[in-house]
Parts: sequence; structure tokens; C-alpha cells
Amino acid sequence: MRTSLSDIRLAEKHILKTQEPAESLVFQARLITEPALRWNVYLQRKIYGVLALRQRKTVKTEMEAIHRRLFTHPAKADFQRQILQLFKS
Repeated sequence: MRTSLSDIRLAEKHILKTQEPAESLVFQARLITEPALRWNVYLQRKIYGVLALRQRKTVKTEMEAIHRRLFTHPAKADFQRQILQLFKS
């Protein structure tokens, strides 16, 4: 069975806690009565978790590359000294 786009949108709003109170109550009732919807929301939460983890890894890799460029390149020696001086205080 294919998940409808409206169910995906409602699940996203539920996961991100951006639903109106009445909408939230109706969706929670549907989660109780519809096992397939409950399963789809569970999977959507897992997907969001994986995406967040991937994003953190990407940002960390980018930050490490910037750090290497700034703190290993001889032309950046003045910048390196200024930054290190900030943290010596």
C-alpha cells in the first residue's frame, strides 16, 4: 500500500511537533487505529535520524577541512597566532 502524500506531510508535522492541537489529537487517534500509519511514522522518524547523522558528519568533515587549511598553511601563520592568542587568555 502506498503512503499518501498527505499522510507523509501529517507525519512530518507530527514528528516536528508543528501540528495544531486539534490536528494533533486526530493524528494521534489515527496512529492508534491504523497500524500501517504507525509503521510509516516510525520509518519516517528513522529516516530523519539517519539524515541528521549524515548532515552532522558532512558538517564535521567540512569543518575539519577548513581547520586544516587555516592551521597548516604557512601563509596563514599570522591568523594562527591571532586565534591561539585569543584562547591563551
